[in-house]
Amino acid sequence: MSEAFLSALLPVVPLALALLWPGLVRSRPQWITGLAAALMAAGSVAMFARVPGLEPARQSWDWVPQLGVEFAFRLDSFTAWFAALVLGLGACVVLHAGGYLAKSRHLPGVLAALCGFTLAMLGVILSDNLYLLFLFWEATSLLSFLLVGFHHEKEEVREKAAQALLVTLAGGACMLAGIVLTHLHFGTASIVELLTMAGDGTAATLSSGALVLLLLGAFTKSAQWPFHFWLPNAMVGPAPVSAFLHSATMVKAGVFFMATLAPLLSGHPLWTPLVTTAGLLTVATAVLRGAREQDLKALLACTTLAALGFLTVLAGLGTPAAMLGFVIFLTAHALYKAPLFLAAGNLEKTFGTRQLGGLVGAVKAAPFTGLAFAVSALSLIGLAPLPGFLGKEYLLKATWAYSPLLAVSTALAAAGVLGLGLKLLLPLLDWRQRPEPKKRLPLSMTLAALIPALGTLGLVISLPATTHEFLGAAATALGAPADAAFKFWHGWTPAFGLGMGALLLSVAVWRVLIRPDLAPLPDSLQPIFEPAFNNTVQAIRTLGTGAGRWLEAGRPGVQMGIMIAAIGLLAFIGLDAAEWSFPESDASAGTSVWLLLAPVAALAAFLACTARTTLTLLVSLGFVGLIVALLFLWFSAPDLALTQLMAETLLLFLLAGVLKKTGVEATTSSFSLGRALVALAGGLLVTMLVLKAMALEWDHPISDFHLTHSKSAAYGANVVNVILVDFRAIDTLGEILVLAIAALGATAALGAARRRSILPFDSESPWLGTAARGLAAFCLPVSLWLFWRGHNAPGGGFISALVAATALGLLLLVRHPRLDARRLRHASLRLMVGGLGVALGSALLPLFSGKEFFTGLWWHSGDFHLGTPLLFDLGVYLTVLGFCLGFLRHFQPNRTSAL
Repeated sequence: MSEAFLSALLPVVPLALALLWPGLVRSRPQWITGLAAALMAAGSVAMFARVPGLEPARQSWDWVPQLGVEFAFRLDSFTAWFAALVLGLGACVVLHAGGYLAKSRHLPGVLAALCGFTLAMLGVILSDNLYLLFLFWEATSLLSFLLVGFHHEKEEVREKAAQALLVTLAGGACMLAGIVLTHLHFGTASIVELLTMAGDGTAATLSSGALVLLLLGAFTKSAQWPFHFWLPNAMVGPAPVSAFLHSATMVKAGVFFMATLAPLLSGHPLWTPLVTTAGLLTVATAVLRGAREQDLKALLACTTLAALGFLTVLAGLGTPAAMLGFVIFLTAHALYKAPLFLAAGNLEKTFGTRQLGGLVGAVKAAPFTGLAFAVSALSLIGLAPLPGFLGKEYLLKATWAYSPLLAVSTALAAAGVLGLGLKLLLPLLDWRQRPEPKKRLPLSMTLAALIPALGTLGLVISLPATTHEFLGAAATALGAPADAAFKFWHGWTPAFGLGMGALLLSVAVWRVLIRPDLAPLPDSLQPIFEPAFNNTVQAIRTLGTGAGRWLEAGRPGVQMGIMIAAIGLLAFIGLDAAEWSFPESDASAGTSVWLLLAPVAALAAFLACTARTTLTLLVSLGFVGLIVALLFLWFSAPDLALTQLMAETLLLFLLAGVLKKTGVEATTSSFSLGRALVALAGGLLVTMLVLKAMALEWDHPISDFHLTHSKSAAYGANVVNVILVDFRAIDTLGEILVLAIAALGATAALGAARRRSILPFDSESPWLGTAARGLAAFCLPVSLWLFWRGHNAPGGGFISALVAATALGLLLLVRHPRLDARRLRHASLRLMVGGLGVALGSALLPLFSGKEFFTGLWWHSGDFHLGTPLLFDLGVYLTVLGFCLGFLRHFQPNRTSAL
């Protein structure tokens, strides 16, 4: 990978620290967050230094070239400038979080989520492939859900976090559909290639549906009207989260996407009307909502909504002048909004309130935090010569050049926003009162709020000398004129007059906003979209609850019969047995073995059906699984046999534990003709499906390729394992990811139960204790042996992990003192996270050597071959072992109160 992109990877270091050593983060919160902030600040400086004279760079690796999907990243002056903002403000946010959440046991998770959030936003900025951008886009939604839902023990927080997730994910799904249609229309998914088509008239023929779908994704992400309601509600998150969410990540992704594609899509007749209208309506709704707010963070959220609306207006125009205004407005907003939220968090911690009435005179009582807040609020208001003034002036200049009527409308909307800024600032500057501090803040929190505010002043001081090299270069890369530069004075222009008029009008707006008798909104202006969203969600919940009650009303046997019958009917319709043609085959030795083992399996199944005790039921079911394993072994499938045997053993552990925990014993029941018919029909259907699979004729069986290339291309004689870790490794990655999600789901569903049960039967027997420990001591080295030999002989990561899990299950059976619930829970989570990280790392390593994703890298020494597929298999081993422990831990006595 080109070193130009390496600065964006620096947050990986604190991310790994937080995931792998959470105890270290909790014990040294200031040191670890300080290190994370230093690394991100270094990345910001490196990106910032690249902005002047940067030649556009592109790095790509094929992923699914047939579909136009590739790992492709681009870097130009604008993306480098934006990435520098993200990393720099991210450093301040992480530094602040180290003090704000220093005593929280969830700090490692927050640090990991913040670093992941940074990486996801950088991925959005730097991606050159629309599909890759979409993956990072969705990652920002998921990580923001975790961050906003920090106080998840509160019902309101869970609802607001879920609201933000649902809105943005729904928009993301629309956006993906729009990306597919756009790709089909233009013939490329590369942003660089798309922008080369700007101005050739191709965009005008893009379907309106595709354009609307793209805009739905951008509008939901940046909280544009009518999806504006989720952003103020997301203020339930901690102050550092709000600061990052509003200043440089998440909500900026939507306006970034629109501004990036504006030179191309502004040629569509619907682009400018839709985008500018949504932006102005967002500003209007933000002012109306902020007029009634007294909570500091809620007011700041409303000003963010308004700023996003103005940025959307500029993106909707798509002219060179608008792109010039977009860069300075984006920069100004990022630099003043981060310290405003961080300062709000400091004030809340210091004085114990976020209400404006309780913070009158707070600037005097907390001078350094107050300085950061005052400078940033003045920039928000647009006071010259702060960057906010430049943003306002270039906004009005761009809109006036496009339409004087649009410029007047924008100025009126700006007056309302500036009035909100005065409502924020003036009470805190009141020197007649001084609230009493209740808490002393760590130095890191004060510095985190002060640094970006000083950055605002630094930008003002350096602007005359560096305007073209930095901000101008970034604006030029986005589509502004080649000689783009910023200056404070343009003469007595209409834009300056509109700006002054907006500032004067904002004083009148402020006087109205502070009136204590301010009437509530009339019914015609009350919000309607949020209630509509909530009612829709409630209707879905009601429908789901009703359907669940209806399905759960009967006995489990009846419900299972209905499901099997429905699935079986659909499968039977697709059989088309009349068109089958079977190749001739002679009876083989396998036939006699099948005739011998089939009656034994049938007898064991019958005993399981008629079992009167739990022990008989478990032994009978286990015997059926053993017969199936023997059949696999006889037909030369040792890997399947080992997997079946180990899975059957662990399943017996779990079933025994569940039945023992519930105290339910198997009971006899009379013969049921209905159940018998369903069982026979199910068996017959499976037989027919197998026969159909045998009847299908393939021109070129895929097995021929695997058998031919397993040894030569992947250096492995065990074809099954080579397929899992090399040829189809991405499928395996998806499967172990599903296992990890299932284990986390089990943890969420079962982890709250305080009463735990030991595994059943007499585990105090000395014979059992000795035998179990001996078998466990034997299984663990066997597990490692099977793992090592898996590439060339039966074994591999999945099988060896099951063997290791069986050994741990045996130790649980005899209550090994070191396997308590707390230790098992932590081990399970760490194994799964570490396993997924190792597996993904083995897939990404080839990218650094210029090869494709998941390409095997090998080191050879004679007949000895060591490669990344073995590393991937290690990831499988760790993930599967963590998955098994995630379930087994629920059948161990709880020796500690922690789960």
